[in-house]
Amino acid sequence: MHIPNHVLNPAVCAVTWIAAVGTLLSAVRVSSKTSSENDTMLKFAAVTIAVFVGQLLNYPISPHTSGHLLGGVLAAVLLGIPLGMISIALVLAVQSIIFGDGGAHALGANIVNMAVIGAGLGGILFRIFKRQMPERVALVVASFCSVILAALACSIEIALSGRVTLLNAAKVVLPIHLLIALVETVITVILVDVISGLFSQRTQYGLTMISLLAILFTPLMSPLPDGLESTFSRLNLAIIPSSNALFQDYTIRWISHPYWSVVLAGLVGMMTVFICAKCFWKFLWRPKNSVV
Repeated sequence: MHIPNHVLNPAVCAVTWIAAVGTLLSAVRVSSKTSSENDTMLKFAAVTIAVFVGQLLNYPISPHTSGHLLGGVLAAVLLGIPLGMISIALVLAVQSIIFGDGGAHALGANIVNMAVIGAGLGGILFRIFKRQMPERVALVVASFCSVILAALACSIEIALSGRVTLLNAAKVVLPIHLLIALVETVITVILVDVISGLFSQRTQYGLTMISLLAILFTPLMSPLPDGLESTFSRLNLAIIPSSNALFQDYTIRWISHPYWSVVLAGLVGMMTVFICAKCFWKFLWRPKNSVV
């Protein structure tokens, strides 16, 4: 669900950037007050890496379209809502800057859709639903809703940019993401069950090792365009990819073997995500937690 450059107009990009930055600053402030150093940097990094890798693993949902994990509710449940939003935002920033996945101009919109709505609103819905129904059912409903709401926000942003009407955008975007939302719920429930057990045993290294092994399968996953790319094709919206990314399309240009080009690019992404997570955690826990 990564919106590329040139799809949104400058006004929509500016507004979503302001909304994204404002929300993330608030999340940092809340994290500095509510998180404890017992919520280790490794846990934050492990979940962020898992989301990054999960978004690399595209699976087919139709003969012409693939999907991938969004991970918003997953991050919010495992890390708490503020850190969950920051985790997803870090992944999106690395994807945009290093790999050209989602335009830099549209990064604000992508953060709003997947971090603020996916992790933030999705996490809030989980807490609300958990009071009314069994926790696992609440997790299913919140995960499903988070994807649909993020897809709806994307439709609104495209419509506000004057590319298509909201009705036409929603008619194409939502049906595709209904299928993606169903898979998201299954993946989220399984991972929360498994990862929560890992964290309770303080074996966060296990999640990082699983993510590392999963990287080996990324070149073997579905090559079909993802839900949003398929949507743009059906709406006749041109996609102009970024040409400034160091590892465009998750490949290393100077490595000729296609398999190892993708795998090594994924490893670079994991290392970059880890470094970003570590730097953020040091910022969060600097002396006296003085977050500006």
